[in-house]
Amino acid sequence: MDYYEIKYRFRLPDSRMLSYSIVLDPSGSNVSTDQSMTSDWSIIEEYKCAGCDFQSPDGLCPAAKIVESIEPDWQGVNSYDTIGLECIMPERTIISETTAQQAVCALIGLKLAASSCPRLRFFRPMARFHVPIYSPEEYSYQVISNYLLGKYFAGHKLDKHDENAFADLKEIFTEIESVHHKMIERMESNPKMNLNITAVVVLDILSKVISVEIDNHLSNISRLFQAHNDAA
Repeated sequence: MDYYEIKYRFRLPDSRMLSYSIVLDPSGSNVSTDQSMTSDWSIIEEYKCAGCDFQSPDGLCPAAKIVESIEPDWQGVNSYDTIGLECIMPERTIISETTAQQAVCALIGLKLAASSCPRLRFFRPMARFHVPIYSPEEYSYQVISNYLLGKYFAGHKLDKHDENAFADLKEIFTEIESVHHKMIERMESNPKMNLNITAVVVLDILSKVISVEIDNHLSNISRLFQAHNDAA
């Protein structure tokens, strides 16, 4: 795969237009640069996730730096303001109207998935096949497919009768939730971060779709594959 660019354009309630470009290398890592104001709350040692051993070259938390880099653009925008969204990819352009918190959630979610945060590397393949807005069911399908493909390429076999087949996926998402919670702790120290806080809360709610509700979603998804089972 070659380098892959995803562009976001947002139309704000005051008619301002915001544009962002995320360029992914063949491994799905973002090679674009996030400009940070380097405030105290983005320093990696502040509100550090338990067990984090990431060696930051600039001393900043990569997740916090992403959030901080977009915060000035969205000043004065409320969580439930209506936003015009365009997500432009080489194959298609997705156009939608949504809330500000969902718009920022889509942008932050993509940037976090392609970031250097080691606890979020699970999402890197999903960054390449990014969808800006999805339902919990669509999200669970993407996550489970990503997980199973990762197992396949790693040479692991899954037994569908194994009750613990998805135990490590739940553990992955428990760690991901810890990142979200630490990000929220960081942002709560900055009164200007309300919109970004609600966007990360949306990401955290989606994470709980996996860590808490995965069995229900697997049951629902299994019905879609009944024809496969009948043909086997």
